[in-house]
Amino acid sequence: MMLNVYFDELDGILNPQWMLITTKTDEEYMSVTIDSPFERFYQEDFHDEMAIITVTSGAMTRDPFKDRQFSIHIPTVKIDMTSNDIHPDNIYQADYFLIRLEDLEELLQFDVSKYFII
Repeated sequence: MMLNVYFDELDGILNPQWMLITTKTDEEYMSVTIDSPFERFYQEDFHDEMAIITVTSGAMTRDPFKDRQFSIHIPTVKIDMTSNDIHPDNIYQADYFLIRLEDLEELLQFDVSKYFII
């Protein structure tokens, strides 16, 4: 799985901010390994037709055996969408899940930015 990472530039230093993952909704959990290959996602890569769903920290679970792996719980994402007045079936039209790296670091309990150095 190829990851996409959006970087924010501050004082000439690139800081990874968001991970964008191509959606996969055919199972209850979608597993992601953070040391997978990644591409930089640029601001101009965002466009009006792109459908992105933000994954909250409550929808992510840590893998108890693999420290660089986590899962997205699809039913929880749908519940979060409903509570934000978004129909849960819209998940099937989404292009990407967006994960804030701060949330991911809190979940995994370590600095994940070292995996996203350009």
